[in-house]
Order: sequence, then structure tokens, then C-alpha cells
Amino acid sequence: YNDDYGVEYANVRNPEEYFYLIVKGDSMEPRIKDGDLALVHKQPTLNDGDLGVIVYGDNEGTLKKFSRRGNTIILSPFNPDYEPKIISGEDLNNVYIAGKVVETKTKSGNWIFTPADKETTTGFIFYPGGKVEHEAYKPLMRALSAKGVLCVLIEMPFRLAIFDVNAADGIADDYPEITDWYIGGH
Repeated sequence: YNDDYGVEYANVRNPEEYFYLIVKGDSMEPRIKDGDLALVHKQPTLNDGDLGVIVYGDNEGTLKKFSRRGNTIILSPFNPDYEPKIISGEDLNNVYIAGKVVETKTKSGNWIFTPADKETTTGFIFYPGGKVEHEAYKPLMRALSAKGVLCVLIEMPFRLAIFDVNAADGIADDYPEITDWYIGGH
């Protein structure tokens, strides 16, 4: 939380209840990468399977998949090269939940809506309509994500698909666990 990159308000109903976080590291790859932007809803609790921003120990902050098993918290990375962080006993007194990740934005500008509470093999790539703001599609993407579908909302040059008809190329390579891909648009 030390770096200040300025102020950018989220285009959500109550922007004061959200903050952006720039992701550091590769523990959440392939879904979330170093340098991606995470939109976090400030809230003190998480449900099993939620992606959350958690501060623990000596103020070490992390973005991980959250789960609770009895009196133990498990913070799981997506990257199989990393082990889950298990927090229990007195260490639970030093856990602070900063909030729930509701969406991420890649360096390429695509918005990713990851189903936090479900493992999924289904992905949906969406090309926005000509000159339509991305925000118009975010409620649909969030709803699909809540049903267990990984959604990718493509960033189009000048908000016109004609300028990058192959924008979806390579996205499936970033999500090898997704076996069934669908593409749509407006």
C-alpha cells in the first residue's frame, strides 16, 4: 500500500467502497498476472472461494483465493508452483481482510471476471458493441462469472471491433484450465 499512483474512481454504484490494487508477483498466474489491476470491494469478511486481499503476519499483503476450514484460514494461489498459506491459532489475530476482488484488468486492457467460488472449465470472450462503454457490459459479465463462467471483456481500439477483429487470439492460451470457450458480442 506504499505506492500512490493517483486517484481513479471505479465506475460502480458507491466508488468510496472500492479501491484498485496493482498486482505484484506471479502467484496468481495464469489468471491474474504481475501488473494487472484488481478492483477490490472493501469488506471485512470473505466467503469460501472468494478472491480476496488479505493482510497477515507482519503486514504482509496478498491477493489469494480464500477458504476457511474450522479455525484455519487457507490462502491459495492459482499458480501450482506456490504452496497455499495456512493461518491458524494465534496467527488468526493478525489477519485483516481488506476486501473482495470483483474484477481485474490486464495490461492489455481486457477486463477479466473470474468465478471465485467455483472451479470452471467454461470461458466466455465478449466483444463490446461499437462505441459502447465497457461499463455497460460489466453487470452481465459479473452475473455470468457468479454462475461459474470465466469472462473476458475485450478492450477494443476506439471502442470499435473492426480495428482488432482478432483481439481474442491468444486469450485461451492464458487459461489452459478452460476447455470450453464461447465468444459473443454486441
